[in-house]
Amino acid sequence: MTNDVAVRKTGDIEYTSTMQEIFCMIAAMIPYIYVITHEEDRFVKELVRTIAKPKEIETFLWSAAEGFSTPDDIENQQELTAKNSHMANIALNTIREHKTAADKKGSIFIMRDMHTVMMEPIPRILRDMHTDLLRLKKPHSIIITAPELGYTGGAGAGKGFPLTLEKLVRIVDYKRPTSDQIRSAVTAVVNKTKESKKPGKKSRKTEYSP
Repeated sequence: MTNDVAVRKTGDIEYTSTMQEIFCMIAAMIPYIYVITHEEDRFVKELVRTIAKPKEIETFLWSAAEGFSTPDDIENQQELTAKNSHMANIALNTIREHKTAADKKGSIFIMRDMHTVMMEPIPRILRDMHTDLLRLKKPHSIIITAPELGYTGGAGAGKGFPLTLEKLVRIVDYKRPTSDQIRSAVTAVVNKTKESKKPGKKSRKTEYSP
C-alpha cells in the first residue's frame, strides 16, 4: 500500500487515506479489520477524530490487561462492562451481545492485544460471530491492532493470520505520517498561533492532535 498522501488501492477501489478505507469497511458492515501499526495511540486518536465523532459511532478499547475502556476523547457514551472482560473469550461474547445505543450509528471495538491470544477457542468464536455480526442493522466492527501481521498463542507464533480466519479479515497498513503530513500539521499550528495573536483577538490555547 502507498502512503496516505497518495492514492491507496484496494481491489478496484481507490482511497485517499487509511481512515477513508477503514470507514468504507465499517459502512460496508465488514466485521473484522486487522490494522498493522506501531503507533497504536496515534491510530486510536485519528480514528476517534475522523470517524467515531463525526460519524456518530460509539467506540471502545480493549486490552488483555484492562479489559474494556473508553477512549479519552469520547464523551457521553455508554460504557461496556463485563466481569473478567480482560479474557478474550469473554470480551468477544460481550461484543456479540452488545446493543448499539439508539443515538449511535454503529459500534467499533479496538482490540489492542487480540493477536497475542489467537489460540482456540478464539478463532472458533470469531468464526461463529461473523454471521451474527453481518445480520445486525448497525455495523459492529472489531479492529485488531498489531505491529505486524502475525499471531501468538497455543503452540507458538505464526506469520499471517490463522487459516480458519484469513478469508474473514480485511488487512490495512497504517503507516507513520510522511514528512509532507508532518510539515502540513506544523504549518497549521503555526498559522493558528499567529491568528490568535492578531490585534483584537483573545489568545487561546493551541491544541494539536496528530
